[in-house]
Amino acid sequence: MTLSAPWPQKLNSRPHAPFSPPIFQRTVGSSSGINAECPTDSFRCNNGKCISHHWVCNYQKDCDDGEDEMQSCPPPECETPQLNCGQYTFNKTYCIPPHYRCDMIEDCEDKSDEAQCSARILILRMSP
Repeated sequence: MTLSAPWPQKLNSRPHAPFSPPIFQRTVGSSSGINAECPTDSFRCNNGKCISHHWVCNYQKDCDDGEDEMQSCPPPECETPQLNCGQYTFNKTYCIPPHYRCDMIEDCEDKSDEAQCSARILILRMSP
């Protein structure tokens, strides 16, 4: 027995998220296939895909171009004893181990891990 649903077609789901509401795409008055609008409580990506507003600023790129993570998002919290860089930029290093501070290697996008270092000690560190 096959049932048909009156709601929009499910495009994909996110198995890595604890709660994964489906992403829906709805075309309204458009022959190009680009969404004219999204349901309430959703975010419209540049390509027309609609995603849940809960996925905006969740530190995971859900829109193809990542615009859901470029909406003046707050920085993530760093785990203890990590240090945070001065400026948060999506998909760039933000939390660093304490021994990366003042090691003469710029790890933060804004170079804040090497700012205001009064005594520089050369620490050799292997890169992955």
